[in-house]
Amino acid sequence: MYDRNITAEILGDLREEVKYKTGKKPTFKELSKDIEEKFDVYISDTSLCDYENTSKHKEMNVKNLILLAEYYGVSYDYLLGKSPCRKRENIDINNRLGLSDKAILKLEALNNTKQKPYQTPYNDALNSFIESDEFDYFIDTLSKCKYAYFLKDQGLIFNEAAKEEVGSTITDEQRRLSLEGKMILVEPSNYFDILMSTLQGITRNIAQEISED
Repeated sequence: MYDRNITAEILGDLREEVKYKTGKKPTFKELSKDIEEKFDVYISDTSLCDYENTSKHKEMNVKNLILLAEYYGVSYDYLLGKSPCRKRENIDINNRLGLSDKAILKLEALNNTKQKPYQTPYNDALNSFIESDEFDYFIDTLSKCKYAYFLKDQGLIFNEAAKEEVGSTITDEQRRLSLEGKMILVEPSNYFDILMSTLQGITRNIAQEISED
């Protein structure tokens, strides 16, 4: 079973992307003709239109699904909305590590990049970064930045509500330490800047650790 509405939207996006390669978004008749010329299999323009129409209920047979996946160069799972990976060979990597197609592509490009003789190989530097003692702290801090930026972006209007929300999470011990001047409670609007400063410090520590290794 598959969600035909998800597949319909994906097919629409894929046909739209053809425009960036050829300069023109193909009509359904042009798409039908191109598929027949490349694979010697006919799918009517009406069927192709129905497959992209979320208000229709026409199901796509397995043969046509496979054919369209081949035509657009994507995995079957991607076309069915079961995986974010377009390439079949990336699906296992995504399942194991959660890496997207774009992330995998960047790592592959990094692996094939020529470097200066004095540089540490990029892959070695990346491995050392991931293996470092502070990597988990780095990722955890980075994962908080989007919400922190949202708080900052809302400005004073949202600040009072944010203070109340953040304040509700503060323990009695933290309040005591704050009153004694032993702990500074961060204003929600300053949270993003604090995280940026923290990331800089972590990056510096990791670079030091890698350099001394």
